[in-house]
This record gives sequence, C-alpha cells and structure tokens, in this order.
Amino acid sequence: MEYFNLYNRGNSVLQIDFDEYIALENKIFFIEKYKVWNWIRINKLRGILVQFTDSFYNHIYTGNPKIKSDQTLIGEIQPFIKIRLGDKSEWKNLFDILSKEFASAKVIQKEIICLVLKVMILMYRRDSQQMGGIFESSQKKHLLNEFRKLVNKRFFH
Repeated sequence: MEYFNLYNRGNSVLQIDFDEYIALENKIFFIEKYKVWNWIRINKLRGILVQFTDSFYNHIYTGNPKIKSDQTLIGEIQPFIKIRLGDKSEWKNLFDILSKEFASAKVIQKEIICLVLKVMILMYRRDSQQMGGIFESSQKKHLLNEFRKLVNKRFFH
C-alpha cells in the first residue's frame, strides 16, 4: 500500500524505515509500499492520510505510459515535498475532491478517485524534480524494488 500524507498544522516526527523527517505545515509525504513507518512524536498534528494500492491506482488505464503505474510508482521517489505557496490551493483542491468523492456513493466514484490519484502522483513527481529530485525508472531501481518486496514478504509477513 502506498500513502499520501498532507499536513495542515502542527509538527511531528515521522520515521520511514530508519530515516526521520519533521512533518510540518504544508508538507506532503509519499510513503512507498513495503516501507516501515511510524510516528515518533506527535505535536498537535492535523492532516489527511490517503492510502491506496497498486491495483486501485491501475483501476483506470489511460493508455499514457507516463501515467501507468509501472512508470510513476516505481523508481526513486522523494519521501516528502514542501508545497510552494502558489501551489497550495491546487493541492488543497485535489485533497478536497478525494475527500468528497470518498464520502459520496455516486456513480463512477472509483474512477474519479483513481484519476485524481494519478494527477497527484504526477504533481508530486514534478514538484520533487523542482526540489532536486530525480524521476528515473531504471532497471536497477526496479530490481531493487522487487528485492525489497521479497525481503519484506519473507521476513515481515
């Protein structure tokens, strides 16, 4: 399962594997599947947690290889981005759409949520590139990800 975390206020320490990150206002964390994560300290933290699986992310295949799961969810993904002031309303709108669609029982609810998740992943990747991150999906990183899955499956399940 993958997770998106958006923090609106407060501060806390989030541990992902063995690294610690300070969760402050307007930070978004992306926690990849098979990563172990835990809150170390929580101080008046308020935010949104979105949890999703690869199969849900692939509920709609758009035909665009940049949006297909094996291109956007595999590779080096920075653990967090800081939302720039000019982008704050865009991110808030996306999280609002997710919340409203999740709470509703309307027709094509899953499809809308899936497409919003795809937009969020692409925006996250774009914003992490602007922060100096890399968007690669090399064979080596794919193999490392597969190895991580096997280790976690063998020792943690």
